Amino acid sequence: MNIDELPTAELASPGPLRESLVAAVLAGTKTATSSLRVSYAVAGEAVPAVGAHRALVDSSGERVAILETTEVRVVRLADVDDDFARAEGEGFTSRAHWRDAHADFWDSPEARAELPAGFVVDDEALVVQEYFRVLGLLSLGQLSDRDGRSPLHSLLGRRRTSRRFGADPVRVAHLGRLLLAAQGPVGAGRRSVPSAHARYPLSLTVVAGNVDELPSGVYRYQPDTDSLTLRVAGDHRWAFADATLVDRDWVAGAAAIVVIGADLDASARHFADQSPAGDRGARYVWLEAGHVSQDLYLQATEDGLGAALVAGVDDDRLHAAADGVLPGGHRPLVLFTVGSMMAPDR
Repeated sequence: MNIDELPTAELASPGPLRESLVAAVLAGTKTATSSLRVSYAVAGEAVPAVGAHRALVDSSGERVAILETTEVRVVRLADVDDDFARAEGEGFTSRAHWRDAHADFWDSPEARAELPAGFVVDDEALVVQEYFRVLGLLSLGQLSDRDGRSPLHSLLGRRRTSRRFGADPVRVAHLGRLLLAAQGPVGAGRRSVPSAHARYPLSLTVVAGNVDELPSGVYRYQPDTDSLTLRVAGDHRWAFADATLVDRDWVAGAAAIVVIGADLDASARHFADQSPAGDRGARYVWLEAGHVSQDLYLQATEDGLGAALVAGVDDDRLHAAADGVLPGGHRPLVLFTVGSMMAPDR
């Protein structure tokens, strides 16, 4: 069986209602659907047969699941019961609730366009009740709920991008944990993120301006020794904030800016024998930068800090700001800002 070769099943019209119904099917809360019997006659289609398979489609026409019809009933509208109303999985608590919602839908212009002129939806109108199951559906969320969610899942759920920072300084210990999570040593010559051929082409440069126990300055992170070394003294946050396209003011308000840099040319040379020629090395670099960014986000979340990745930069201005402070051959890729959380409005 191939989902792309099956006839389709469409729930409601494309739009928010269809998306909510498709989501309910995939969540396992919607196991039935209903249609007026007359609509099949108008469309020249047969009522679904038990054992039939169809491809459920979303509003974009994407085939998202295979449905198998398990039971079909044709009943008067007046005979729809509470059990079927609940099986529709749309929050209906009773047949009356179900009927009110469907009456509104069947009276809508798009539904009326598919019914015979003058057709009256009353107690005698025939309703096709179709029960179905989704083939190959595994509810991963239910399995997680059964076996218990991991602390990482909670951390992922709390991760946010913050573009407003408080005035309180970031603790230097928190900055240290961020850098350790992003590129720190984990033993046997490895670091905290995966790297193609273990080359570790990235560098982390910290532009500090509001970190307690750390004087303002530009520092280079040394992964092998898990340490910082001063490159340039003074507060240079505005120089890097000025290199952003639209984020200047709030970036300058971050307690520290982590510049993620890389030696793209060295990576390109190392992976020159891998196709596509000249591009494979750069792809590995950007993947690794993504790993680093996620680790920074998660550690910031764990420590209750605000954080945001900034990729919208003017390359020339950013290169000028980073000139002389990154390792030789390295270019700045993106900025990662971190600061104390803004106090909630009272």
